[in-house]
Amino acid sequence: MKTPVSTLKRIVLGWERFERILAYVAALIAIVMAFTVAYEVVMRYFFDSATRWSTSLNLYLLIFFTFLGGAYTGLTEGHVRVDIMYTRFSHKWKGIIGIFITALSFFFIIYLTISCAQVAYRSYEMELRSIQAMRWPLFPMHLMMAIGSLLLGIELLSQIIKHIASLIDS
Repeated sequence: MKTPVSTLKRIVLGWERFERILAYVAALIAIVMAFTVAYEVVMRYFFDSATRWSTSLNLYLLIFFTFLGGAYTGLTEGHVRVDIMYTRFSHKWKGIIGIFITALSFFFIIYLTISCAQVAYRSYEMELRSIQAMRWPLFPMHLMMAIGSLLLGIELLSQIIKHIASLIDS
């Protein structure tokens, strides 16, 4: 018989697989960034011919890389935290504190997601463009910020579920 906790655990495991795929996409973006920066350096240094697109492209790729990698960083607990006192607490209190801190983070990320979505909508409506030479539309970058924030919010929700399941299991 499937219990609600086992169902939630399966959902969380599926989510974690999806986050790992996003991490690979982010890694590919980092590789593309490295090649475009190297290309720009070679063109400037050896041929005295800068590209018009490299800086704009890398700005976009950096936003995509950062916001795609945020959820995976949450999964691997790579975000900065101070655990001087945390390590001294019992398993039960670690779970309770984890739920509280993650819930606070979750509400902040939801606010960030909504704000980014509003900015993305406005930039789409107003057809905003970058001020750089290529004048690329800003909408994709703003939309990626909203999507990345949403992904991080889902990861935080996943962490809350894991904390609750851990407290129930113990």
